[in-house]
Amino acid sequence: MLTYFLFLFYLIGGITVLHWAARRHGIPFTIYHTTAAVLFKVSMGILYGYIFFHYYGGDDTWEYFTKSKTATDILLTHPGNFVKEMLLAFHCRLLIPTDGAPYCSMCIISNSGLW
Repeated sequence: MLTYFLFLFYLIGGITVLHWAARRHGIPFTIYHTTAAVLFKVSMGILYGYIFFHYYGGDDTWEYFTKSKTATDILLTHPGNFVKEMLLAFHCRLLIPTDGAPYCSMCIISNSGLW
């Protein structure tokens, strides 16, 4: 329920701010034009997500989304481990040369990154 509320809140807030900015710069859009443009953009994003997820099995956008969901779960359940992993990942990125061979024995490199 909160997800739908936040979606509507940000949609209406975004439309309002965009309409205000357009009117301020002299673009003769009514609130209906602005709403139609934003809803078209949102619907095209939903269509993109549906097509790529169901017909192509996803792409790097869905991979980033999946990894961020995992990281969010770790942050919410074990914040200490999350911070430790983030610091370790940052530390390893500083020490890894471009060929991918680690200089640091603490760095664990896998196919999906430093996690």
